[in-house]
Amino acid sequence: MRLSTMDLKYYQIRLSLNKNDVKTFMIPLLEGEDVRKGFTMIIYDWEGYEYPMRFVLWSKKMYVLTSTGWRRFCREHQLRKNINILKIWMFRHKLTQKLALQSLVEGR
Repeated sequence: MRLSTMDLKYYQIRLSLNKNDVKTFMIPLLEGEDVRKGFTMIIYDWEGYEYPMRFVLWSKKMYVLTSTGWRRFCREHQLRKNINILKIWMFRHKLTQKLALQSLVEGR
């Protein structure tokens, strides 16, 4: 996904996710998780660093990853709107069995 201005604003601290992609590829993996209430998950960067974030459905309209973990991810990877593309994959961690995301930033 191409990063927008709103994804990168300091006070927003959230990444909006494509609703159709979430419903197609992520919701089927949520066994027992309530996305309306939200839950914490870890997003890993390509070097294995961890960024805790909250996955939640806002106002029944928008799926987001939110928290200061997103702000730190943006800062540490120097993300820029309309330049960087963020690819993410959802999986269950082998040791903890908790949902997690792997990320890859393109356009660096």
